[in-house]
Amino acid sequence: MGVRLVRPVLPPWEELAPHLEKIHATGLLTRGPYNEMLEAEAASHMGEGTHVVAVSSCTSGLMLVLKALEIRGEVLMPSFTWTASGLAALWNGCEPMYADVTPGRYTLNPDATRAAITKSTGAVMAVNAYGLYPDMDALAQVCREAGVPLVSDSAQGIGAICQGRPAGSVAPVEVFSMSPSKVVTAAEGGLIATADGDLAAKLRRMRDYGKSADGQDVTAVGLSARLSEFHAAIAWLNMKRVEELRDERFALAARYREHLADLPGVAFQDVPEGDKPSGNYMMLFIGPEARADRAGVVEYLKGRDVDSRPYFYPALHRQAIFADRPGARAASLPVTEAAEAQGLALPFYNGMTDAEQDEVIDALRGALAPPGA
Repeated sequence: MGVRLVRPVLPPWEELAPHLEKIHATGLLTRGPYNEMLEAEAASHMGEGTHVVAVSSCTSGLMLVLKALEIRGEVLMPSFTWTASGLAALWNGCEPMYADVTPGRYTLNPDATRAAITKSTGAVMAVNAYGLYPDMDALAQVCREAGVPLVSDSAQGIGAICQGRPAGSVAPVEVFSMSPSKVVTAAEGGLIATADGDLAAKLRRMRDYGKSADGQDVTAVGLSARLSEFHAAIAWLNMKRVEELRDERFALAARYREHLADLPGVAFQDVPEGDKPSGNYMMLFIGPEARADRAGVVEYLKGRDVDSRPYFYPALHRQAIFADRPGARAASLPVTEAAEAQGLALPFYNGMTDAEQDEVIDALRGALAPPGA
């Protein structure tokens, strides 16, 4: 079967089954106790005073947050992100605009952000790239100076640490994914985290069509964005292990770095001191000095039955849905365009054995090591 790119983390069946049976027996499929248990468990890992709202996906969460904050005009973001960042802006009638990323770190560059803000900027959307936050303190300062809200698309960030602060307490409002590829999965689902209790209460109403507190009227533009109890149960059990899951991936990442760092022309994402990524993806950046280009490496790995995938590729400004819009036409993003051309996601998942990882390492060395090395 070879080595897969990702493998979802599911609780042991004997641990999960009683909860699924309980949900089945009660017939309470949404707005039930498992959603509340998940939200409480997540909040306990995200810092004192954090409110957590469970939603059907990170994408629906981003859509709701921009709507709840009444964002208008342009949303400034990196183009080096997953398509949901830009789509959430479009769904809200906003225009995605782009600032470049920081070399090596590949997250939104604060200086580029400051230079790109205009009188039309309604919000800045930071993005957690592969599990690593941008320089959030610097971005927060940029936003304060400009008087615009800061939102974090933290889809890949559950479990990360940013300058000593846990994910969920890093920005005024953050949105996380719990899709199958994430460190904490619900099978499908998302979480919104904020210290603003009024915003959290508004989002709880908006995820249920925008209903009033008593459920008898509709008082806001909302979505059907509830998380099912089955998904909440899976996520609740996984969330209990979030630090364990993150640290296991951190060790896997260190082993990749140890065995691949000597390859000419390749690089890893730079992780600043004081930060700890969630370990959502393991990226190798294959530069022009490497023995083979990315396409050649992908084909070589495929021949060895090893999965790999360019990720955040193409960047938003090159995707068909965005390419003819103002943000793409105005974009000058040299670091983004180098990163999208070079980044390759490697097999990386909890439960990965040394033997599986060695298969990947050996294949990569076969593709990229100098002859005789």
